[in-house]
Amino acid sequence: MVGQPVAVSMLKSDANVSFSGFMYTFVMFPARDADNDGVPDESSKDNDGDTLDDLTEIQGIAFNPVTPTDTQLADSDWDGVVDQLELVAGTDPRDPTSYLKINEINITNQNFVINWKGRANIDYQVLLYTNLLYTNDIFASPTLSSTNGTGDWEITWLSWTNNIDIDAKYYRINVVQ
Repeated sequence: MVGQPVAVSMLKSDANVSFSGFMYTFVMFPARDADNDGVPDESSKDNDGDTLDDLTEIQGIAFNPVTPTDTQLADSDWDGVVDQLELVAGTDPRDPTSYLKINEINITNQNFVINWKGRANIDYQVLLYTNLLYTNDIFASPTLSSTNGTGDWEITWLSWTNNIDIDAKYYRINVVQ
C-alpha cells in the first residue's frame, strides 16, 4: 500500500511557518531578510545580496573547484571580501586567508618589486596611484598571468617590477576581465 502515512500539517507563529508530512519536515522564515533588500529570503533568489543566486551558492558551481558558499552571508569566510568578488579574483570563498592582496613590496636597484598570490589563468594588472582615493590611476602594468599553479585552487606567485620613472606612491592589484 502506498500513501501518505500522516496528514500534511502546518504550524504557524509570528516567527516561522513549519510544514510536515510524508517523509519530510521543513521550516520557513517569512520575516527573514539577510541582505535587507526588502524582499523576504523565502522569495529572494539572492538572500545575502552578493549577486550570486542562492542555488548557485548551494551547489557551488560558480567556483572552480566546486565550492558551496553560505546563502545567508555575502562573505562566507569573513575575510572582508564578498563571495562574488572572490569568484572574480579566483580566491577561495571558504578560506579567510585567501583573498587578493599585495603580499610584499621590495626595493631592488631603486625599483619597486610587487609580489602577490594569484591564481593560474587569471589576468592581473598592477595599477599605480598618487593618492589613497584611487582616483586617476597614473599607470597600469601590462597584463600579467601564470599558467602554473599548485593545489586545488592553482595558487601561484606573481611579481611585477616598477622600473618606470613616475611618482607613484600606492599600488593596487586589478583583475582584468
